[in-house]
Amino acid sequence: MVSHDESVEERSVAPGSEGSALLGKRYTNEASTIEVLCTKAGEGALAMGGEDLVQKSARPLPSSD
Repeated sequence: MVSHDESVEERSVAPGSEGSALLGKRYTNEASTIEVLCTKAGEGALAMGGEDLVQKSARPLPSSD
């Protein structure tokens, strides 16, 4: 993590990490031990510890009768 006023160097997407992160979507690992919210869209799949994170599905809303 970097401070908001700190500059970061551009990096390319690692081979095998094709995909993209979608703004406003939540991502989690298979065990659901971590959940992240994407605040900036970009190229490359999200991963933690070598494990790809998958987009979390939306919970259904309760029906209104």
